[in-house]
Amino acid sequence: NVQVPGLVIYDEDFYSRFDTLPDLIEHKANWQAVRLTPTRGLPHWERLPETAEILQNFWQSQS
Repeated sequence: NVQVPGLVIYDEDFYSRFDTLPDLIEHKANWQAVRLTPTRGLPHWERLPETAEILQNFWQSQS
């Protein structure tokens, strides 16, 4: 059982499914999910400025 904050940045991916992600996030008060479109699974390569902003907002919300 993970107690640390978690962040999932996702979109459509050929190798992963995210259909159960809302249920997971609902039961984890310190977890967040952010959909970043279009990224096809590599947001840090495809949309770096937006990914950095999402990460910055996440870390700021933890302090």
